Amino acid sequence: MKKTILLISIFIYQISIACSAFYYNGENKILAKNFDWGFGQGYLIKNIRGQQKYSYGFRGNNVAGWISKFGSITFNQNGKEFPYGGINEKGLVVEQLWLGNTEYQENNNKTISELEWIQYQLDNYEKVDEVIERLKDIKCGAKPTSCPAQLAKSLQEHAK
Repeated sequence: MKKTILLISIFIYQISIACSAFYYNGENKILAKNFDWGFGQGYLIKNIRGQQKYSYGFRGNNVAGWISKFGSITFNQNGKEFPYGGINEKGLVVEQLWLGNTEYQENNNKTISELEWIQYQLDNYEKVDEVIERLKDIKCGAKPTSCPAQLAKSLQEHAK
């Protein structure tokens, strides 16, 4: 009996480790997120507009390059250019949530990793519609561990 309770407790604990986010569009607009992860340390980074950037090539040799059009503030746990979320100077917010079975598009476009994808959006666009419109311009060559593609689908449904 004790083993069964222990197993159920472990299973429930594993299910409860989840990210969540919400946006309240009232008089005061509120965006909130939690990111349940094994460690909580991170960096708040100011990203300056006009910077030449290149992806690090973790997901292939066809790396992307761009010049940031907008500055942003991001929360990073893995270092600069790898944000888990942020907001740019035009008010575009991109946040990562976890979705283990995400499927990414296949194309021959320039490639970036899933965290670089977040920074790329903040650097280049000011509206959700622009992000959605340009989704296929760059390949997110990610491991199936996070969800930019799912985020974009959700944003597209919200924008309608």
